[in-house]
Amino acid sequence: MLNNIKKLKIKKNNNFNNLLKFDNLNDLQVINIKGPDSKIFLQNQLTIDINKLDNNINFFNAIHCSSQGKILTNMHIFKNFDNHYKYIIRKNIVKKYLKDIKKYTIFYDIKIFLNLKENIFGVSSDIKLKKNIFTILKKKNIFFKKETLSFFEKDIFLKFCYYNNYYLMILSEKNINFFIQDFFSKKLIYLSKKYNFLDKFYMKIGYPIIDINNNYNLFLPQQSNMEAFNSIDFNKGCYLGQEIISSLKFKKKKDNQLCLLEGQANFLPSYNDLLEFKNNKTKKWEIIRGSIILKSLILKSNLIWIQLILKNNILKNSLIRFKKDKKSIFFIIKIFE
Repeated sequence: MLNNIKKLKIKKNNNFNNLLKFDNLNDLQVINIKGPDSKIFLQNQLTIDINKLDNNINFFNAIHCSSQGKILTNMHIFKNFDNHYKYIIRKNIVKKYLKDIKKYTIFYDIKIFLNLKENIFGVSSDIKLKKNIFTILKKKNIFFKKETLSFFEKDIFLKFCYYNNYYLMILSEKNINFFIQDFFSKKLIYLSKKYNFLDKFYMKIGYPIIDINNNYNLFLPQQSNMEAFNSIDFNKGCYLGQEIISSLKFKKKKDNQLCLLEGQANFLPSYNDLLEFKNNKTKKWEIIRGSIILKSLILKSNLIWIQLILKNNILKNSLIRFKKDKKSIFFIIKIFE
C-alpha cells in the first residue's frame, strides 16, 4: 500500500511555507456502519442527533459513552449514503472499542467493518494555497461554502470550520497514488512522516486525544471540552449514558477541565507519570491528584506540550513539574472551559 508514494523523494525546498503539507495519518481509522438499522443504532448510542447527518453536507463531532457516561471514544462522523455511516477514531483503541460495543450491536441488523483500503491524510496549507487544492479536486467552491463535508466519487473531504487551514481527506486506495503524484508533479506538496500536525492541531483547539486504553472509559464528556464541539445534544432522546451526562449538565457540576501544558523535561511524559504543583501559600510541592494525561508531544528540542485533564482547583499561574524529574517545569498555557 502506498508504494508509489514511498518512492517519491522530496527535495529540500527553501519555500517550505509555500507548500501543501500532507500528513499520512496512520494513527486514525475509519469505522463503517452499514445496514437497515444503522441509523437507529447510532441514535441510541451516540450523543448527537443522527438525523442532522441526513443532508450529507456536514460532518459532526460525537461521543460514544459507556452506560456510566464515561467516554469510550470521540469521533468525526458523517453519513456516506442511505444506511451507511462512517466515523473516524484513533486506531490504538479500535480493537477494544469494537469488542466493548459488540454487546449492543447484536440487537440490530447492522454490519460494522473496517475498510483497509481507505486512508486518511491531513492537509495543512497557507490560505493562499487553497486555490491549488480545489484546482486538483476540480471543485472550486468548497472553501467558500459553510458545508464541512464534500464527496469526490470515493474520496471524502472534511473541512474544520474552527481551524481554516487544516483538512482531513479520506482517499480510496485506487486514487491515493494518483492524487499525491498529481500534487507532487505540480511541486505543491511536502509529504510528511514526522510532522505530527494532527496531534498539535487537536491540542491547540482543545479536542481531547483518546488513543490509549489507559484513558479509555475513564472520564465524563463535561471534563473533556467536547461540549465546545457541539458533540452533545441535550434535547434528543435516550442514548447510552444519557441520564448521567444530562444530570451533570443541569447540576453544573464540573470538577475537572481539559488543559494544555507547555514546558521542559528530560523525558516524554506518559499517562502514569505523577504531576506536582507548587503551593503558592506554603511554597511546597504537592502531588496533583486525579489528573489524567492524554497526550504528550515534543515540539522542538526539549519543549513539550501535554494535553491533560486537571482538577479545576489548580490555579492557571501555578508552577507544575513531574515527580520523577525535579528539574522539569511546566506552565498551563490554556484552559478549555
